[in-house]
Amino acid sequence: MKSGVGILLLFFAVAMDLPAQDSYLYKCTTVQAAPGQLMALIDHLKTDLDKVRQSGEEPAYMFRHQQGDRWDLMILAPIGNYSDYFTSQAAQILEHPYGSDYYNYVALQEEGFVRGPNLDLFRQTWQNNTYFHAEMFVALPGKHEELYREREMENAYSQARGGIYNMIFTKENGFVWDIFTLGGYRDFKHYAETQMSTADKETAARQAGFESAAAIGPYLRSLINYHHDTLGAKID
Repeated sequence: MKSGVGILLLFFAVAMDLPAQDSYLYKCTTVQAAPGQLMALIDHLKTDLDKVRQSGEEPAYMFRHQQGDRWDLMILAPIGNYSDYFTSQAAQILEHPYGSDYYNYVALQEEGFVRGPNLDLFRQTWQNNTYFHAEMFVALPGKHEELYREREMENAYSQARGGIYNMIFTKENGFVWDIFTLGGYRDFKHYAETQMSTADKETAARQAGFESAAAIGPYLRSLINYHHDTLGAKID
């Protein structure tokens, strides 16, 4: 049954022409807990993630929202390809059947299959950081590729100012979000320091391809229907 689902998903998936470094397949799940059930939901998911690790398969990763979007938890599972995932022990653990006890703890859940960074970069970013910033976007019609380029430009701008590289994920199928970025920080202090960098913003902006630092926000808004962002800490 699950292998059949994987084949159907693979057949209908249409991916943007991405650079090789951004073509690894992940499953992203965002979950809002039912009222009063957040800690029970976290415990349930931590048990699931422990089972995946014990199975010897590629682990999944979770971080908890602290401010921003309405969801409480994001779970990212590196899966590589559909057929391997839907026939794996990880899928048996992470794919919760309709009506199972898991949904006693869930108010709202969204899922998507996304293309993102190579697995080594993802693992390194996750292992070396404790705090994460997610920015999630719905593109205007016809603006998907330009929005991807804008995300790359903002990465160049960030790094020129001494900031971090934000991993880019693009939707292949599933939830409403077309593209999102995930940046890793050592802690909240590290996040705050990068936002307040005193480096030459104008020079960095022009080098990245923007008209000016002040033009970055308006240009981004010209490409999107709407966006949400979230700050949070990883859960081991």
